[in-house]
Amino acid sequence: MNQETSKNVQAFKDIAISTKNRIFLIQHPKKTDKHKIVVDGCMITYTGIVFDLMNPDPDLITLEDIAHGLAFNSRWNGATKRLYTIAEHSIRVSLHFNHDKERRLTALFHDAEEAYWGDIIKPLKEIIKINSPEVLEKMRRLRALIYQKYKIPHWDVSLEDWYEL
Repeated sequence: MNQETSKNVQAFKDIAISTKNRIFLIQHPKKTDKHKIVVDGCMITYTGIVFDLMNPDPDLITLEDIAHGLAFNSRWNGATKRLYTIAEHSIRVSLHFNHDKERRLTALFHDAEEAYWGDIIKPLKEIIKINSPEVLEKMRRLRALIYQKYKIPHWDVSLEDWYEL
């Protein structure tokens, strides 16, 4: 192990992550899993927050992480003629609601949970729906938390209508 890697491992041993109701101490990974750097079910966001996807804490959701996550994730797994990000898609959808500020805001944030979960292409979502529907429920729950935190009005609309924008 080189000196830089050793310093990183030591730093990781000492990191404490404080969340609303509990404190986790990230331990040095087991020898059998020496590349693991974060707790299962969690991710490290752009701003450096360790975010639990399975039990999201609204206090750890930030607009900066949402904006960055959407701007750096491609739609359709990048299988497009040019870069087409979730952020661009969300902006395009919101522009269809210039006449209605509430709907425009909802449209802008309609895929906000994908800043954390990524864009899951429709064929894969169908497989997940059958085999692991709780994952899609966790995604919906995160979107609801984001809407609640930022007081974004919720209104029902078929998201199918937005796929092609």
